[in-house]
Amino acid sequence: MDHAIDMHNRCIRDLLFEYGGHEIRNEGDSFVLSFHDALDGIFFCLRAQEKLQSLNWPHRLTSQVRERAKAAPQASLAPEPRIDAYDVGSSATSLSRARSRRRRW
Repeated sequence: MDHAIDMHNRCIRDLLFEYGGHEIRNEGDSFVLSFHDALDGIFFCLRAQEKLQSLNWPHRLTSQVRERAKAAPQASLAPEPRIDAYDVGSSATSLSRARSRRRRW
Protein backbone atom coordinates (compact mmCIF):
# COMPACT_ATOMS: atom_id res chain seq x y z
CA MET A 1 0.00 0.00 0.00
CA ASP A 2 2.92 2.38 0.65
CA HIS A 3 3.91 2.06 -3.01
CA ALA A 4 0.39 3.09 -4.11
CA ILE A 5 0.43 6.12 -1.79
CA ASP A 6 3.83 7.12 -3.19
CA MET A 7 2.50 6.82 -6.75
CA HIS A 8 -0.55 8.93 -5.86
CA ASN A 9 1.49 11.64 -4.12
CA ARG A 10 4.06 11.85 -6.91
CA CYS A 11 1.27 12.21 -9.49
CA ILE A 12 -0.36 15.06 -7.54
CA ARG A 13 2.92 16.88 -6.93
CA ASP A 14 3.99 16.56 -10.58
CA LEU A 15 0.78 18.31 -11.71
CA LEU A 16 0.92 21.10 -9.13
CA PHE A 17 3.54 23.12 -11.01
CA GLU A 18 1.66 22.84 -14.31
CA TYR A 19 -1.44 24.47 -12.79
CA GLY A 20 0.33 26.94 -10.50
CA GLY A 21 -0.67 25.13 -7.33
CA HIS A 22 1.01 25.08 -3.94
CA GLU A 23 1.03 22.26 -1.41
CA ILE A 24 0.01 23.51 2.02
CA ARG A 25 -0.14 20.17 3.84
CA ASN A 26 -0.15 16.42 3.14
CA GLU A 27 -1.20 13.44 5.24
CA GLY A 28 -1.42 9.97 3.68
CA ASP A 29 -3.33 10.40 0.42
CA SER A 30 -4.90 13.73 1.48
CA PHE A 31 -3.62 17.09 0.30
CA VAL A 32 -4.43 20.67 1.17
CA LEU A 33 -3.60 22.69 -1.94
CA SER A 34 -3.99 26.31 -3.00
CA PHE A 35 -4.29 27.86 -6.45
CA HIS A 36 -4.29 31.39 -7.86
CA ASP A 37 -7.98 31.09 -8.68
CA ALA A 38 -10.78 28.55 -8.50
CA LEU A 39 -10.60 27.61 -12.19
CA ASP A 40 -6.94 26.64 -11.84
CA GLY A 41 -7.99 24.35 -8.99
CA ILE A 42 -10.85 22.85 -11.01
CA PHE A 43 -8.67 22.20 -14.04
CA PHE A 44 -6.01 20.67 -11.79
CA CYS A 45 -8.57 18.31 -10.23
CA LEU A 46 -9.91 17.19 -13.60
CA ARG A 47 -6.43 16.52 -14.96
CA ALA A 48 -5.37 14.78 -11.74
CA GLN A 49 -8.31 12.36 -12.04
CA GLU A 50 -7.32 11.54 -15.63
CA LYS A 51 -3.68 11.05 -14.72
CA LEU A 52 -4.47 8.94 -11.63
CA GLN A 53 -6.67 6.65 -13.74
CA SER A 54 -3.86 6.16 -16.26
CA LEU A 55 -1.21 5.12 -13.70
CA ASN A 56 -0.01 1.52 -13.66
CA TRP A 57 -1.38 0.65 -10.21
CA PRO A 58 -0.23 -2.52 -8.39
CA HIS A 59 -2.33 -5.53 -9.43
CA ARG A 60 -3.23 -6.35 -5.83
CA LEU A 61 -4.80 -2.91 -5.39
CA THR A 62 -6.75 -2.92 -8.67
CA SER A 63 -8.12 -6.41 -8.08
CA GLN A 64 -9.48 -5.32 -4.68
CA VAL A 65 -11.17 -2.31 -6.28
CA ARG A 66 -12.76 -4.50 -8.97
CA GLU A 67 -14.13 -6.90 -6.34
CA ARG A 68 -15.64 -4.05 -4.35
CA ALA A 69 -17.18 -2.56 -7.48
CA LYS A 70 -18.90 -5.88 -8.27
CA ALA A 71 -20.39 -6.00 -4.78
CA ALA A 72 -21.55 -2.35 -4.78
CA PRO A 73 -25.04 -1.36 -5.94
CA GLN A 74 -25.12 -0.06 -9.51
CA ALA A 75 -27.42 2.91 -8.95
CA SER A 76 -26.01 6.19 -7.70
CA LEU A 77 -27.87 8.81 -5.71
CA ALA A 78 -25.31 11.48 -6.53
CA PRO A 79 -26.43 14.19 -8.97
CA GLU A 80 -24.73 14.39 -12.34
CA PRO A 81 -21.83 16.87 -12.32
CA ARG A 82 -22.50 20.15 -14.11
CA ILE A 83 -19.28 21.52 -15.58
CA ASP A 84 -20.68 22.33 -19.03
CA ALA A 85 -20.67 26.07 -18.28
CA TYR A 86 -16.91 26.10 -18.90
CA ASP A 87 -16.98 23.71 -21.87
CA VAL A 88 -14.37 21.55 -20.14
CA GLY A 89 -15.06 18.14 -21.68
CA SER A 90 -13.01 15.14 -20.62
CA SER A 91 -9.82 15.46 -22.63
CA ALA A 92 -6.67 17.40 -21.87
CA THR A 93 -7.12 19.25 -25.18
CA SER A 94 -10.48 20.68 -24.23
CA LEU A 95 -9.10 21.49 -20.78
CA SER A 96 -6.35 23.62 -22.27
CA ARG A 97 -8.80 25.29 -24.70
CA ALA A 98 -11.19 26.19 -21.91
CA ARG A 99 -8.34 27.41 -19.75
CA SER A 100 -7.03 29.70 -22.51
CA ARG A 101 -10.51 31.24 -23.04
CA ARG A 102 -11.10 32.19 -19.43
CA ARG A 103 -10.55 35.70 -18.15
CA ARG A 104 -7.79 36.56 -15.71
CA TRP A 105 -8.93 38.88 -12.92
